[in-house]
Amino acid sequence: MNKQSQMKSVLSILTFVLFSGIVTAQQSTRVERVLVGNEGGFGASNATISVINPESEKSSDGVFLSANGLGLGDVLQSMNRVNNQIYAVMNNSSSIVIMNAESYLQEGLIDLGAGASPRRMVMIDEATAYVSDLYANALHVIDLGTGQARDSKIRVGNGPEYLLKVGQEVLVSNFGFGQDSTVMVINSVTHQVTDTLVLASGPAEMILDTDGSVWVICTGYAGDYDENWNLIEGTQRPGGIFRLNKQDESEDWLVEKHHELETASTQLGYSSTRKELYLQSNGVRSFDLRELTLKEEVMLEGSFYSMYYEPVLDYLFLADAKDYVSAGTVSTWSLDEQKVMQEYTVGIIPSSFLALYEESATVSYEEKTWPREFVLGQNYPNPFNPSTRIPIELFTSGQLRVNIINSLGQKVSSLTDQSYPAGRHLIEFHARNLPSGVYFVQAFFNEQQHFSKIILLK
Repeated sequence: MNKQSQMKSVLSILTFVLFSGIVTAQQSTRVERVLVGNEGGFGASNATISVINPESEKSSDGVFLSANGLGLGDVLQSMNRVNNQIYAVMNNSSSIVIMNAESYLQEGLIDLGAGASPRRMVMIDEATAYVSDLYANALHVIDLGTGQARDSKIRVGNGPEYLLKVGQEVLVSNFGFGQDSTVMVINSVTHQVTDTLVLASGPAEMILDTDGSVWVICTGYAGDYDENWNLIEGTQRPGGIFRLNKQDESEDWLVEKHHELETASTQLGYSSTRKELYLQSNGVRSFDLRELTLKEEVMLEGSFYSMYYEPVLDYLFLADAKDYVSAGTVSTWSLDEQKVMQEYTVGIIPSSFLALYEESATVSYEEKTWPREFVLGQNYPNPFNPSTRIPIELFTSGQLRVNIINSLGQKVSSLTDQSYPAGRHLIEFHARNLPSGVYFVQAFFNEQQHFSKIILLK
């Protein structure tokens, strides 16, 4: 491997022998802070960003206002982190505010034009992003280099909301306040719609699990009302939990319905370790991905304005908008302890969340206990963006070769091919130049070969 290749796919050997014991450096991830996007009152231009520090259990509001001396704008809909910047999607201001992720100082503004109603953003590559526009029934194509939207838009269904990039495709949930029931598939290279999938009324948030399946929550439709605001019976339509699958990149997506819901909220959480989905449907509930069943017991009674699952803390963040004109609150619910851990005061109408992480190495000493066999462990984190760590245990010294293979069986990266001592090792893989999708770690040691699935989600 030449030096250039080594820079692209950095190999980190984090195991060192010391006298009769072993010193192991392990990479750990902690939640540095969680940003809460507060919509503010519609037309009031009083949207704010609150910061929750999980370690100190303290919160503060208005960090953008404090840093810049001016407000964000009207209705903060969602937030994304791109490198060391935060993109705040401002719905009623028809714009995206770009700020520094550390100082919150404004570093740019993308104007989407009068009348635009931006909702969610997804990265396509380092230079391009899509932004859904609720009332335009279209997606804006953003040039991140120039900070401008292209003149041509991608026409989709009624009320596009959530976006999810899977490989070279982008899935768009046409929410339409329950009036649409489709998810559209877009080729992110040609920017063309290639397929339309029919689910149930109000498809909303979508997640990609570690097996490569996409799960979608559909909210259902509450029904039509007469001139006196009486419900017209028979006009309601149910929602549900759906799974989208495809065998390989050349095949069509398959739609599977797994549970019908009378009604549900738009948010969907996912725990890869617990193999569960989290949703709001007559309370906060969980869906078991092993049994493919909605658990009968309700985790939390009531209804929350917004819900977000954070996997490192293993917490649900639950937002209460209170009276919609004064400060709201966010409570954290521990999945492990099944109880509320803390309640934070935030801004007006808290609705979106963005966790910011810090990775650090911890060193521990233990007696030398070499593994008894060649083990290829599961990478962490998974899904990842743009880097992940692959644990490998060697029972003896020998030649180790590790490659990354795409879903078509093609080798896309060679991580290492050299001799290693017995022990536990971590190999770091950087995938900045690869598209989102399912990949495989192919590890050869002496005459043995192991595979493991990894998911890159940008």
